[in-house]
Amino acid sequence: MKEKSLPAGLIEEEKIAHIGLAGDVWRRFRRNKLALVGMGIILFMILVAIFAPWIALTTPEKINYELVGEFHPPSLKHPFGTDELGRDYFSRAVWGARISLGIGFTAMLIAVSIGTIYGLIAGYYGGMVDNIMMRFVDMMLAFPTFFLILTVEAVLDKPSIFIVMAVIGLFSWMGVARLVRGEVLKLKEMDFIQSARALGAGDMRIILKHLLPNSMGPVIVAATLKIGTAILIEAGLSFLGLGVQPPTPSWGNMLKYAQENMFKAPWLAIFPGILIVITVLGFNFLGDGLRDSLDPKLRE
Repeated sequence: MKEKSLPAGLIEEEKIAHIGLAGDVWRRFRRNKLALVGMGIILFMILVAIFAPWIALTTPEKINYELVGEFHPPSLKHPFGTDELGRDYFSRAVWGARISLGIGFTAMLIAVSIGTIYGLIAGYYGGMVDNIMMRFVDMMLAFPTFFLILTVEAVLDKPSIFIVMAVIGLFSWMGVARLVRGEVLKLKEMDFIQSARALGAGDMRIILKHLLPNSMGPVIVAATLKIGTAILIEAGLSFLGLGVQPPTPSWGNMLKYAQENMFKAPWLAIFPGILIVITVLGFNFLGDGLRDSLDPKLRE
């Protein structure tokens, strides 16, 4: 006698129960080739940043007095060429990865932390609290983020790396707040939240134990994309002279230096520009893959 086949939805639920939620996310994530490419790029760049002292040929500020006064094109000795001060551009690009990625990750942590807390409070308490908090978010979003950051940076005298990280993070949390607030508005009406309330759970317990963990999927995706955005903002600020200050190398201020010598030494712009594009694309591919993997609506 022929066995009755189960509906596709039940088969999928059985698979998830067998391998677990994390296993199911990874199963769907690895089907996305672009996401795997993005993850590979990011892991490679992180390793370069961590092991910069061993990968770089010299320290980034080291001046080779034998080469001062001329731009030397890429060669076996200097894979990315040298600048007018005789500094090895490959070494500066490698150390620049540490600065640019460090700024991207730190700014992301600041933005995601503020946005998550803000969104949880607004979504959970609702009513007048939600209205006041979200109108403030709307007001912040009415101003172009980059120009807000640019204004603050212009006021500061010689902004340090830490100030650049903080300013980018403090003006980039609004999208995360709206995302988390939307998730909380959906979640707080579900049965498991009502059950927690009926059992006497307090507000903090419901927020931290139930709402926060169940809101983390979209937050993880937003965090991944925020890193790429922060790297681009840092590059823009440094290009305008308001970001990481020389002689500390970042990919952004390397591009600023290249602007003055574009026709004499085009490699000064090509290599940091390529690194920025590849890294940001990697984070975007990874973010898109995570979004598709964490979205239950996309399960087969």
